[in-house]
Amino acid sequence: MIKLLTIGALGAVVMSVVMVEASSQSWFCNSCHIMNPFYESWKTDAHADVKCVECHIDPGIDSFLAAKLNGAGQVVDDLLNRTSFKPSASVSAMACMRSGCHTIEQITESEPKNEVFHFSHETHVDKEYYGLEIKCTTCHSHVQGSQHFEVNTSVCVTCHLIESADDPILQSS
Repeated sequence: MIKLLTIGALGAVVMSVVMVEASSQSWFCNSCHIMNPFYESWKTDAHADVKCVECHIDPGIDSFLAAKLNGAGQVVDDLLNRTSFKPSASVSAMACMRSGCHTIEQITESEPKNEVFHFSHETHVDKEYYGLEIKCTTCHSHVQGSQHFEVNTSVCVTCHLIESADDPILQSS
């Protein structure tokens, strides 16, 4: 009996390790049908060489374990057809600033430009504006479309249409 319990316990440990490893691979994210457009856009994004878990799980063992337990629940929900069409995945500034990724210095020095906007990260990063703490994901998100972590410029109006004489962002723009 003890031999059978030991074999069962070892089997459970091995299976757990295999499942944690498999669910940490980016292809696993695409196994849920609602993830297909997000996965396809990630494959062509600047972050395509970064595993999904690197961005969607904050650094630290607590965050890792919580995410894996949450993911197990999501797998069950998917199998029971209880999932919505919009995943609830998020990315925190902690994930963006983890070792080997972005740094505040790199970000504040960059000034992206396009045909319409000239943007200064320095006047936005790590700022609070009318009670709203500005983080990476305040502007960078995947709303919809072909870009995985695009800047949706319609979010700019959240701060920039507030009229105020002491507007720190408008004064520095």
